[in-house]
Amino acid sequence: MIIIYGKDERSTIPYATLFYNKGYDNIYMLTGGIEDFVREFPEKCDGSDVQRLINQKLQEEILKKDSNNHYSNYFNLQFC
Repeated sequence: MIIIYGKDERSTIPYATLFYNKGYDNIYMLTGGIEDFVREFPEKCDGSDVQRLINQKLQEEILKKDSNNHYSNYFNLQFC
């Protein structure tokens, strides 16, 4: 199995095509990048940056949820 990951589909298609033209047929594209995968499926990941990416997602969700609250702009959220 070959997994090609990138921020968007346009950046991964040329690489997937290259592998296909070389005779590989078990090719998958993971768009959004590895960071999005870690945020979406943290239980399937291991490594030193996993917790940082999860915390970043939590911070983004809190800021989005509180975007109507003008006080949220004054706080710098930090997760440990």
